[in-house]
Amino acid sequence: MKKFKYIPVFLLFPVLSTFSQYLPTGSQAVDFSARTEAGEDFTLSGLKGKYVLLDFTGTACAPCWDAYPHLTEVQEKFKDKLQVVTFHVWDTAKVMWERIALGKNIQVNWIRVWDAEIMQTVSKQYKVDGIPLYYLIDPEGKVLTAWFG
Repeated sequence: MKKFKYIPVFLLFPVLSTFSQYLPTGSQAVDFSARTEAGEDFTLSGLKGKYVLLDFTGTACAPCWDAYPHLTEVQEKFKDKLQVVTFHVWDTAKVMWERIALGKNIQVNWIRVWDAEIMQTVSKQYKVDGIPLYYLIDPEGKVLTAWFG
């Protein structure tokens, strides 16, 4: 049986495409305006001067739930330099989320957005095709990195 020394390039296309599907590192983050669950309006550009961690999440996502304690810790530890913003993507089950959070003793100390219209727009702008998805944006509004899971 003949062994291949090289992987044919066409087999790598699905792998290579995953590296470029999100906003590229160093690119300007897409500005947006949204309303927090507390009813306050904010913009991404209004958070300039801080690092921003965008968290795209959902109620039915187990890995998303696993991340909440870590996000709470990060937001508390770096509150002077960082702002976490959570978008509940494809999700309008706020009451269900609150029940589960209560049962898991999860308390959120950062901005959350539940507005379905805004979430759809921002999700498209940030190329969200699965959750959890995170973007870290620097104080100048540039994408530092994005990761899934």
